Amino acid sequence: RRFIVNRVLSDSKVLRKYTKGRCKVPSMKFEANYKAEIQGLVLYRLFVIVFFLDRAKSKGILTQRLFVRGSQVNSTSAFLHEFCKEFLAAEGNILKHIARMGLEVCVPRPDPINE
Repeated sequence: RRFIVNRVLSDSKVLRKYTKGRCKVPSMKFEANYKAEIQGLVLYRLFVIVFFLDRAKSKGILTQRLFVRGSQVNSTSAFLHEFCKEFLAAEGNILKHIARMGLEVCVPRPDPINE
């Protein structure tokens, strides 16, 4: 848990940028800028993890299941749709936006026989 908080959900360089090392949390005019930059960074890191796992599964490097059998979210594209529905306001179809950047989700819906 500590690893995820320290390496994925926060960034010491961004924190130093807005606090100059004087405190642990930026305040006043720097707080909004810090939050916006951290949110973008966390979103970027989450997408990197999702696409890494997706590519590893499609190339056969990762042999374990990515999703629990019988769950509502049972594919990478379904996960991205649910994530955007819950956390990104008015984003629309995230897969179209991702495709415009030259990225695509590789893992199809899991086959119950294989998964």
